[in-house]
Parts: sequence; structure tokens; C-alpha cells
Amino acid sequence: MAQDAPRSQPTRRERYRAQTIREIKEHALRRLAELGPDGLSLNAIARAMGITGPALYRYYASRDALIEALTDDAYQDLVQTVRTAVDGVPAGEAGNRLRVLMEAFRGWALTQPHRYLLAFKTPLTGTVPPRAATRHANSVVAAILCAVVPHESDTPARFAPEGPGVSLEQERQEQWSTAGSCAGVDGPVPARALLIWSRIHGLVDLEVTGQFSALGLDPSALYCAEAAALIGEPG
Repeated sequence: MAQDAPRSQPTRRERYRAQTIREIKEHALRRLAELGPDGLSLNAIARAMGITGPALYRYYASRDALIEALTDDAYQDLVQTVRTAVDGVPAGEAGNRLRVLMEAFRGWALTQPHRYLLAFKTPLTGTVPPRAATRHANSVVAAILCAVVPHESDTPARFAPEGPGVSLEQERQEQWSTAGSCAGVDGPVPARALLIWSRIHGLVDLEVTGQFSALGLDPSALYCAEAAALIGEPG
């Protein structure tokens, strides 16, 4: 009995659904940028699109479901942005890879702060399901881990020490290694990646939320100084 040939092209209905989902997300992101999270209303998005509320609910059953999808997109975009930037630097140049990673993360957050705030200011244990929250958190640390993993041609001691009081279960290290496609990473390096992430995220968060401006400080200078400190360059 002959089997049907595998279908390679999406159907008209599938194309329409994908297009509608993209349009819903575009309207949602626009409202987030203009009005903040409180302005994210499914009925308002439906009106802007010229469809009924019940029609939109066929795509997203609730506001939380839409926020979950937007959060997932934001994390994926951030991780891809960071990885693309880091991949442009030779694997043996761990210091330069870290510098580029920091610049990419900060640039991503500053050019679209509404997505940054959605990803990092929305409680991951509330709106976003636990499994997705774990996946998001792992993906970012994994990207940093892959940027600072020592290589045979460049194994600076500054990337090796484990922070005081920081210890990680083997399972957690394996999750990060798998998420970042960095096989065989163990020892103190994953804990160091976590500390690096804590420091650069703290600076970016203070900048995005306007704390540095309120203090009359130059965020760029502070970020450059922190990059130099992490890489081990003289200040």
C-alpha cells in the first residue's frame, strides 16, 4: 500500500494561524512598550486587530498564556543574541568572549527594555509554569557558561575559582551544560558562571530601571569597569 508523501508546506489554515499569532504578539509587545504590563489586555488587542475577544481566545486561553509565550520568545531572543555575538570571537579568547557577551546582553536590554522587564521582572514562579521558568533560567546561565569555559589555548585562572559558599549539584551543572551545548563542563567553572551572571545582571537591571540616572552615575563607565574587573584587566 502506497504511503502518502510527507507534507513539506504548511496548509492555508496553518499559515493563517501562524500569521495571526505573530500579529497578536506584535500588538502585545507594542502595548507593553507603551503602557507596561498593566496595559496588556486580550480584549484591547482583539479590538486593535479588528477581531472579537472570543476569536482571540482561540489562540491564547488567557492573559497569562500570552505572557508565557512572550516571555519564552524574549528569553530565546536574548540567548540567541548573546550566542551569536560570542560565536564571533575565537573560542580561545575567553576574556574577549566574556566582554562581547556583556555588551550583547546590555545592548539587548537597553534597546527593548519592555521585553527585558517582561523576562526578568515577571515572577517566573507565578505566571510562567515551573518547567518553563527552569528552562529560561538555565538557558541564560548556560549561554554565559559557554562563553567562559576554559579552552586548551586559554585557561586563565581568573575564570576558575569557585565563589565563596557557592556549590552546585552535579545535576544542575549538567542542565547548564546541556542547555548551552557545552559538554563535559564541571568543576568550579559553572559556579563562576553563576557569579558572573549575578554581577552583570545586577548592573543591567539597575540601569534599565533608572537607578544609576537617579544617582547621577554613568552606567557605561560602570559597566566597562565591571567588565575589566571580571576579565582581570587593570582598572
